[in-house]
Amino acid sequence: MENRKLPQRLVRNAGVFYVCHRLSQWGWNATPTMRYSRGPNVVIDGEGREETWRLKVRSLSRRDPVPLGENPDIDADWVVVCTGVREDSPRCYVLTSGEVRDLANRDRQGPNYWLEPRDYEKEEFVERWDRIGSGLE
Repeated sequence: MENRKLPQRLVRNAGVFYVCHRLSQWGWNATPTMRYSRGPNVVIDGEGREETWRLKVRSLSRRDPVPLGENPDIDADWVVVCTGVREDSPRCYVLTSGEVRDLANRDRQGPNYWLEPRDYEKEEFVERWDRIGSGLE
């Protein structure tokens, strides 16, 4: 693969579509939302299930902190941090929005929050699609 830097919109797309792929393997109908919309990037529902889950995907081309903006409260049920989206096998970390809020770091000099890799790269989050469960139940 070429080493040129991808534009941010393509990094975002790579992560969102990879997450949709993984969720489909777990039996979910995974639908990406409009690009650059506020709130969730992906909405999922399962066969014969009444609930719908909203996911926020944070896509990174390498291992980096995850910017959260001025508010660590994310308008979604789940947050998936997808790293290495330019690689053949990206790595995903599955967290609840509450876990993201609790783990968020705040800039002492400004209003912004972020997640450090040490905070999301935990065994309890790595590739833990089972936390969301199967869409076929």
